[in-house]
Amino acid sequence: MDKKILSTAIAGVLAGSMAFAANADVTLYGQIDVSMDSVDIDGADDDITMNSNASRLGVKGSEDLGNGLSAIFQLEYEVNVTGGNNTNGGGNGTNFGTGTQSEGATNITGGRDQWVGLKGGFGKVRFGTMSTQYKSTGSSVDPLWDTAFDTRNTSMQSSLHGGSGANGQGRATKTVGYDTADFNGLSAGATYSFDNCGAAASCANDDDSYSLGAKYKNGPALVFVDYVTSDQGGDDDAWKIGGSYSFGDAALYAQYEVDGGLIANGVPGSGAGLSNDGADLWMLGGSYTMGNAMLVAQFAQGDDDSAAGNTEYDSWTLAGVYNFSKRTKTYVGFNQYSEDATGGAELDHFAVGMAHKF
Repeated sequence: MDKKILSTAIAGVLAGSMAFAANADVTLYGQIDVSMDSVDIDGADDDITMNSNASRLGVKGSEDLGNGLSAIFQLEYEVNVTGGNNTNGGGNGTNFGTGTQSEGATNITGGRDQWVGLKGGFGKVRFGTMSTQYKSTGSSVDPLWDTAFDTRNTSMQSSLHGGSGANGQGRATKTVGYDTADFNGLSAGATYSFDNCGAAASCANDDDSYSLGAKYKNGPALVFVDYVTSDQGGDDDAWKIGGSYSFGDAALYAQYEVDGGLIANGVPGSGAGLSNDGADLWMLGGSYTMGNAMLVAQFAQGDDDSAAGNTEYDSWTLAGVYNFSKRTKTYVGFNQYSEDATGGAELDHFAVGMAHKF
């Protein structure tokens, strides 16, 4: 195609989008996070690579329907801006560096939150794909969320904060979500997911997963409690409590996840009769801000799941973040993940990254 024709076509599309945006509350947004990562795993090859960390592109908006009621929507996609073999964000330390995208494949790697709904004095209700209530509070205790040192990548938060599906995964498909209005800092929410089996005989049982939670925010203090279950029988749930507190330039973060089988057995659940429910997980973190710079320290420990053998591990992170502006930052850090089951075998991860939001 002639370059002039192509340029004219692109200009026409942008002009049309701007004209539409002038008559509706529509926002094009996204973020790009790229890191250079050095990974040293005991007993395995070392590697230095480049990763895209939860980079994304989306559009969201609302329409005023009158009488305090609005239609709302969001369409968001994950984008691998490095064009390599993986993207990070929502994994865990033991799986660092694994991925499904092949070299030269399209950069759009999959959908993220995608839903339509209504918002008013009653709160908001949404239909589509969205974060579970259990996952939704995870970012509030992690100042490194969506970076190379995201606590999901370093095993400081369970796998229930990542993945996508209808059986308790962090991003729930075929889901109805409800969030209450804010009552003097107190709010609550719920997500209910329909199974992916349709009318298949194997899905005769009602095993639709759901998640419930509540949180209270008052000035510098935040406290939350959440519950999630795959509703498949046996040991198939988990609950957590957590929060944060800020004082001056410093802040503390904490979260404790109590496994009822969903963390140990994994999602989707494997059905009734399983008794692995000891994979509890706790984390502590702190940050200190000095002008445009922020220092972050985090520590977490996964408890023993006796039915599956010794699965205890420790993970800690030290990182520094420098904000060039409200939208652009750079960061550097180090994480070490060690497993008791392998005699203290370690995964050392050093990274330097840069991120921009628009």
